[in-house]
Amino acid sequence: MTLKLSTQDIRLMATFEHVTGVPAHDCLVKDGSIYFFVDQHNMPAAIGKGGSVISKLRSIFGKRVRIIEWHDDLEGMLRAFIPQIKQINTDNGGVTIALSPQDRAEVSGKDIKVLREALKRHFKIKDLKICHHM
Repeated sequence: MTLKLSTQDIRLMATFEHVTGVPAHDCLVKDGSIYFFVDQHNMPAAIGKGGSVISKLRSIFGKRVRIIEWHDDLEGMLRAFIPQIKQINTDNGGVTIALSPQDRAEVSGKDIKVLREALKRHFKIKDLKICHHM
């Protein structure tokens, strides 16, 4: 699947790579935050010691910066966003994930919005539902 990037996305990713030395697979801008997707082995370089690189990126972009571990598979991508997932079910272009009530309370709505967008862009998932784990 070919991903269409906007000029803004390309500029953000180029700046990210220039600062970190790490290529990003994608970036999403949502609600005043920028999410960059990088390979697992590049996470330390992208974050920097004590979060120093993230702080530098935050200063450059003037926005909150999150680095997300990139996965080519659906389950890996879901767990990169929400490690506490208890169960994953897929059906008819949709995904349902189960979380404990406590874990659900800890997951931010902003992260869910970004996860939905990433699933749509990379896995053609139309719907994401979250339910309580029984």
